[in-house]
Amino acid sequence: MVKTHATSRLLAITLALLACSAMAIRPLEDAHSPPGRSLLDVGQYDVRKTYFSSPHSLVVLTPSARNGTEPTGRETYPAIIFAHGLCGPVGDYEAILEAIAGQGFIVVANREQLRCGPSWRQLFTFNPFGNLKAAANGGVMVENLRKEVDFLLNWNQTPAFDGERIGLVGHSMGGGAVIDLAAKLASSHPGIVKAVAAIAPWPSSVAHKINAPLLLICSKNDQICPCNGMVGAATGVGYSLPSRMMLGAVFEGNDGRWFGGVDAIYDDALKNQERNNVTIERFHKGGHFAMAGISREAVIRLGESWGQPRWMASMGTAFAEIKDGSNPFPEVKSLVTTFLDKNVK
Repeated sequence: MVKTHATSRLLAITLALLACSAMAIRPLEDAHSPPGRSLLDVGQYDVRKTYFSSPHSLVVLTPSARNGTEPTGRETYPAIIFAHGLCGPVGDYEAILEAIAGQGFIVVANREQLRCGPSWRQLFTFNPFGNLKAAANGGVMVENLRKEVDFLLNWNQTPAFDGERIGLVGHSMGGGAVIDLAAKLASSHPGIVKAVAAIAPWPSSVAHKINAPLLLICSKNDQICPCNGMVGAATGVGYSLPSRMMLGAVFEGNDGRWFGGVDAIYDDALKNQERNNVTIERFHKGGHFAMAGISREAVIRLGESWGQPRWMASMGTAFAEIKDGSNPFPEVKSLVTTFLDKNVK
């Protein structure tokens, strides 16, 4: 009886950890959103949302006049490319996307790499993390983001992109991806990237190649991408067998410390501080998802969208998203929007 309970608990933790750290296999709110437009009332501007299927699935949020009327066509706006976390549904990032667009930016957010698995069948094969490993391919995400740069440079809709000013923002996997993209664009499109903001980013070793202001935001209590130290140190998830199996299978070479964490990215960026003016904001509290405005309930729903019973999804959330009584998102949102206003506009 004891052995059966332990085995069931190990299986539950494995499934739940995959759900939480992967940010879900399918979007809850926009999985089947057809190309179309909707009007939102946020920030200094109303925000219009439009879905596109080319160059890949993405959504564009554009500012419009406060009274809901269409822009005259004379206005031009800078643009922000946003990169989501591993398998992260764009709908869960609406708070920060709308806040940025409401400040007068055209915001592009891709809806690719959203399906990760696992299925119950996969858990009993020799490749239980196959879908997740494919979705964790940072090279694919960076290439998708690069295509979004071309998408903006060929933008011919209203309101108009000014053609010169792009900022990059990302969370988790997307945080590492925008750093990598900025490094590539520094040589291929010099000067077009005006600022880069990475929230709880995955590792990157090319921050020193960025020639634009760089803002890094991390939490010492983040159980997935901490400022430094062991993944899951507070909840113990980093020391569990399922966690170590997943990290080893999906993220080759990872020792559970994210190659030095966000602090290592900062140290790398300092090698080129004259050109990238790097800043790091370290929070003492705040979970990985809370940093991006994603609630614990939303994380639990992600697990449920995998077909997990609520208790299993709740268990995974308890391991992956620390409950420390903090709400860092308002400050994170303010830091990001202020940073973009200062450096991109």
